[in-house]
Amino acid sequence: MPMFNIPNQVWALIREEYKDALCSNPAFHSPHEGLAVIEDQFEDLKKAVFLPRLKRDPANMQKEAVQVAAMAIRFIIDCTLPTTKGAIANPTEGHGSYTSETGEYTNEV
Repeated sequence: MPMFNIPNQVWALIREEYKDALCSNPAFHSPHEGLAVIEDQFEDLKKAVFLPRLKRDPANMQKEAVQVAAMAIRFIIDCTLPTTKGAIANPTEGHGSYTSETGEYTNEV
């Protein structure tokens, strides 16, 4: 089985985008809302990619791809993870906390 090594730099970009999304937007209220957000971010990525080759901006493509990845992670967390009570997580509850010293999230609010 091949080993997949995703560079730490990529994870750091996605974590930062995810953290920013948590601070500026409430949780997805439904899977439909989450999908709409992902679709919107994907359309932005498509626009960045479908430019003529000489007009493509690798930094912009990276930014848009990171946003898609962060929203996909947020979808998983907001819409599919069960809580300790066995129900899908309540989107009005907190997402846990971000610890800048360790760069990690906890589920404790």
